Amino acid sequence: MGDLKTQIQAFFKEVEFNHLKKLWAERLIDYGIDEKDAGLWVVEIGHVVDAYRSNLTRLADLLQETDADLIPEEVYNWVIGTLVDTIPVLTEPLEYLQKQLVQYSPDESNNDS
Repeated sequence: MGDLKTQIQAFFKEVEFNHLKKLWAERLIDYGIDEKDAGLWVVEIGHVVDAYRSNLTRLADLLQETDADLIPEEVYNWVIGTLVDTIPVLTEPLEYLQKQLVQYSPDESNNDS
C-alpha cells in the first residue's frame, strides 16, 4: 500500500506544480484574468488540492487495515475526519473563488436576484 501512497503523492505533486502553478496560471492570464487574481486563484485552488491529497492519503492508510473488526471503526473515523477536517478546508477557498469569478463571468450569471 506504500506504493499507493507514493502514487497519490506523485499525482498531486504533478497536479499542483506542473499543471496548477505553471500551466493553468499561464492560461488564466492568457484568457484575460488579472495576473494578481490568477495568482490568488492558484493559491486558493492549491488549498483544495492539499485537502484532497491529505484525504486520499488517509484513505490509503485505511485501505491497509487488515483487521476486519477494526475496518468499520476506521471507515467511520475517515468519514468523520473528512467531514470535520476536509470539508471546512474546502469551503473557504471555494467560496472565495466563487465570489472572484463573478467579476469575470458574463452578465447573465450575475443575475442572482
